[in-house]
Amino acid sequence: MVESQHTKKRTEGQYKGAKENKQNQEGYWRVRGQGQMNRNQQQEAWLEGSWIGYLKDVTMFNKMKEAMLLNEPEEVKLRYLGDDMVLITGLEECKMQQKIKDEEDMFSTWFHSVQKWNTNLRPGNKLVWVKIIGIPLQVWNDECFAKAVAVLGEHVATAKETSSFSKLDAAKVFIRTGLNEHVN
Repeated sequence: MVESQHTKKRTEGQYKGAKENKQNQEGYWRVRGQGQMNRNQQQEAWLEGSWIGYLKDVTMFNKMKEAMLLNEPEEVKLRYLGDDMVLITGLEECKMQQKIKDEEDMFSTWFHSVQKWNTNLRPGNKLVWVKIIGIPLQVWNDECFAKAVAVLGEHVATAKETSSFSKLDAAKVFIRTGLNEHVN
């Protein structure tokens, strides 16, 4: 699996506010505008053997979970964290290394890179569905939807019912946003 520029940016800590949400040496997290939270190492123990996978296509996460249920042992769990990040638990290091090397494995299909979990990895953006009301039919297309949501974030995908003109009362689009407040 190849590491992309997107992943490199994340590992270099280039997210908005990343400097403000760092763990200090005393064992607590300072959260932007919220004071500090104590770190509980017992709660972190379950994450020790975990991995972070970076999705090639974030819109396919639910299909990926279904495929994993059919093809992987029950103890392997996938949990969506936000942005393009998935927490993978239940795989020993040797098995994960095999999956990463195997070009035919589902992990190569779904993830562009996988790395061991650590306390510094967290999503910088969230992905949300939004509905856009009032788009005229003559400009009902992805270019227009992208412009309409540009103030909130980046257009990622359009719902099937929107792109197939099945539902025309509101356009439903998937966006990536760095906004911390509620997106409505």
